[in-house]
Amino acid sequence: MKVSTIWYWVSDLESMTAFYRDLLGFQLKRLDDEGGWAELTSDNGVNIGLNRVDDEDELETGIGAVLTLEVTDLDSFHSLLVKNDIEVTEIEAVPGDVTLFNFWDPEGNPLQAMKPR
Repeated sequence: MKVSTIWYWVSDLESMTAFYRDLLGFQLKRLDDEGGWAELTSDNGVNIGLNRVDDEDELETGIGAVLTLEVTDLDSFHSLLVKNDIEVTEIEAVPGDVTLFNFWDPEGNPLQAMKPR
């Protein structure tokens, strides 16, 4: 398992992408304005994701980062967490190139597990 991306909920995808790109020096890797996602990378390979909060989303900006872990066997990892009474969402394929699910640590901090397709 490796850290894939740390991402934030944002309300203004364009201005937040500009902040990380123009002010902090991250390079834009991927922009999906329709899907509300931008991914940027640092010189040493740290990925920052920006996920636009849409009106129907229940999450708010400013809640902190979501650590995303890339795993080789998403189903097994999901089952392991369920067996250990960790709150998880269903596994879902999202537009683009990943399958993922969300989960929370015992104190309620959000995490995500993903596998590239």
